[in-house]
Amino acid sequence: MCDPSDAETTRREILRRLSCGAVAAGGWSGVGPWELFRRVARLLQPKRICALEELPPNNSVAFAYPRAQDACLLLRTEQGELRAYSRTCTHLGCTVGWNAKSHRIECPCHGGAYDADTGEVVEGPPPDPLPRVVVEVRNGDVWAIGLREGGSLR
Repeated sequence: MCDPSDAETTRREILRRLSCGAVAAGGWSGVGPWELFRRVARLLQPKRICALEELPPNNSVAFAYPRAQDACLLLRTEQGELRAYSRTCTHLGCTVGWNAKSHRIECPCHGGAYDADTGEVVEGPPPDPLPRVVVEVRNGDVWAIGLREGGSLR
């Protein structure tokens, strides 16, 4: 019923999987399964990041998702495509940033770098790619709508 083998997960799929866990965990935690499900579902509500026109190509904007303490980065590539990732380096948790000259996401702490198109490690010590935030454009605004499978925000 809760199969984690999909390559990409939608918000609906995350909520379905969390509901499976909530039902299982509810018996042990003393919190009813529906209350636990409602608490988790609130974390994954869509969140407006910015107007698309406010983010020119080859630029970035910082935002928080799904919680206020979860720092993220929205990039608009030179081709105009949108990418969003956690700003927490997977090596030691430093804050990464966009380097428009190199077209990479870079960590200033230990020389780590990530590919802007995929979030994959391209240089340095980070062991894993950056967790990805799923975004979409709605009526000219960019919205964070979920997290990609395998990418949890610390």
